[in-house]
This record gives sequence, structure tokens and C-alpha cells, in this order.
Amino acid sequence: MSDYLLTETDTVVRLADHANIPNDPENIDRQAFDAWIAAGNTPGPYIVPAAAVPPAISDRQFFQQLALQGIVSQDDALAAVRTGVIPAALQQLINGLPADEQFGATMIVAGATTFERWHPLTIAIATAYGWSSDQLDTFFRAAAVL
Repeated sequence: MSDYLLTETDTVVRLADHANIPNDPENIDRQAFDAWIAAGNTPGPYIVPAAAVPPAISDRQFFQQLALQGIVSQDDALAAVRTGVIPAALQQLINGLPADEQFGATMIVAGATTFERWHPLTIAIATAYGWSSDQLDTFFRAAAVL
């Protein structure tokens, strides 16, 4: 295991105390790092942090991403955003819910202006399409930049 990690800049991180060590030849910590490298050691690689998962996306982003993934047609996505018409693919999912949950789900899909990542209906939709939690996160990240 490495004692240091690279960063996206020329600063390195010392793992022992998570200190950021600048690329300054007069810095004692940088001198120690340089000596450590000279002794044949290799710092750990820089790992790009995953983008944060947005807690919510707009209805436009939600339906547009569904269309981009081929789950609903572009026409269905437009109709959903314009008038709240539920795409057939989602209506089928709603129809498969317990009877006492169908009205609430219909209200959300037809009238929500935002879709929340952790809402039970969002999770139910993901589950119906066989998505893992990571795949749902990816969906929300992709939709958030539309």
C-alpha cells in the first residue's frame, strides 16, 4: 500500500494524516515525498470521484432520459411533459401496482414537476426495469445534465 496518493493537480496527499502537500521544493513534507519517490516508491493513483447523484430531477429531465434510453418514445416523452399523459410503458407499470397504490402513482407520474431519487415510486420504476441502485444513480446523473 502506498503512503501517498496523487491528485488532479501536482499536490499529493499523505495518507497517514490526509495532509495536502504542495509542489514546493522548500516544503519539508514535499522533500520527504521526493525522497520517498527517489527510494523507488510509487504513489497511489488519482481516482476521479464519482459525480454526486442529484436528489431530484425535473419531469422534463426524467421523461427525456427515459426517451434517450428507449424506454418511452420521444412523442410519449413530449406528451408527458406537455400535458401529463402517462406513457404506455409507465401506465403498464402503474397498472401492475396494488390497487390502493395506483391512484397515487398516477398522480405522481402525471403531475409531478420533479422526480426524487429515493421516492418509493422511483425505486419501483427502476426495479420494474431491472435496474440496480447504481444504474438508477447513473440515470439520475445523466438526466441532471440534460
